[in-house]
Amino acid sequence: MRISRSLALLLFLGALSHACRTAVPRTAEPTPPLRQTLLVVAPGEWKSALDPYFELKRSQGLAPEFLEVESIQIGDPKDWASQLRKRIAARKPEYVFLVGDGTKVPTFYHHSDINWSEFTKSMWLYSDAFYGVPEGVDPMDPKLRGISLAIGRLQAPTVADVDRYVRKAIRYELDSRATGSAFLLSDRNYDRDDLLFREYAPILAILSKEYWTLNHKLGNPKTFKEAVPSDLASALDADCPFVFYVGHGAAQWWGANSFALDKVRLANRRPIPLVVAVACETALGAPNVPWYPYYTSDGKLQNFSKWDSKKDGPITRKLIGDVHALQACTITENYSRRFTSHDDFGAMAYIGETVVTHADYGFVTELLRQVNAAYCFRDGAVRIGDVYRNLFGNKGVSARPYHFQLVGDPSTPLLPPRSAR
Repeated sequence: MRISRSLALLLFLGALSHACRTAVPRTAEPTPPLRQTLLVVAPGEWKSALDPYFELKRSQGLAPEFLEVESIQIGDPKDWASQLRKRIAARKPEYVFLVGDGTKVPTFYHHSDINWSEFTKSMWLYSDAFYGVPEGVDPMDPKLRGISLAIGRLQAPTVADVDRYVRKAIRYELDSRATGSAFLLSDRNYDRDDLLFREYAPILAILSKEYWTLNHKLGNPKTFKEAVPSDLASALDADCPFVFYVGHGAAQWWGANSFALDKVRLANRRPIPLVVAVACETALGAPNVPWYPYYTSDGKLQNFSKWDSKKDGPITRKLIGDVHALQACTITENYSRRFTSHDDFGAMAYIGETVVTHADYGFVTELLRQVNAAYCFRDGAVRIGDVYRNLFGNKGVSARPYHFQLVGDPSTPLLPPRSAR
């Protein structure tokens, strides 16, 4: 039986199509682009409390990884932080979240002879920024201006603090609809505070139309308003997107007793993205050695608080000894912990100083620029850790990364206020 050439061609193509369908497997789904990695370091027993957080991070397009902190606590305690740095470097994450205070997750101490200390020139300076400095490189090298790692820490002594932060993070993602103005506060006892806000008012226009000040009696620009703690509470209740303070401070107060921690009420209905306090020790999370009591690597408690250098001589490195990687801060309640892990609301992140030093106005200016630019992204594409990492090393910024601490998760998206969306 003869068939036409056209029919033969159709039969051939049909057979070929069937062979392709049966011999070649179905094409796999396109591989999604590589996701940014968030490395979470915490005690192993806290992992179950963090499981909902990992799900939240995945929904944000991140790839969370968990590192049990006990896995690096081997050998001499003074080396635990260095071991953790090696593990972090091996994984190469974009963001690192240390979950636990200094008694849970190692604190990175580096010895240095400094020239701005009124107590002693020999001290062990601590900073989580040191985790991003390559091994063998002096983190105090003045040539090292920037940081390569977006790292933050939750100053959590208990798993209850972790539970609160996880709940708050979920609320922030689902119901962050800030509509109020930023709360911008300065200390009239501090140099140039009025010039700062007046000169960079255009930068801040999207954030706030008014500025607040402490110590009003010293003289005040007309655009500034005298502030009391209830004004901060009102701003938080009104869904302000950002709180900023520059001036004198300590772990438990801004601008002396006028803004003492026990006078500040946090009852905002929704967590805000970020609080920044450019003031001395406003993010203190571990003892600055030897200014505060601390433990040596062999477990001995040292306390030089009553040491008389004129009578007893200088405090040398030999006297100080090696510092234990796990340290309990003598100040257990501070502004940074109150805003992040202590209260159910407050803020998702807090940036503050860990040492006694002078404010760098170039740093302040750049920080305000970065926050303002981040709020121009309507989808929250900029994360708080990106802002923090980009601050250092910029032209005009002399502040060093080890002067500051990011408290909270650096991968938190900086969601803009509704007015900017």
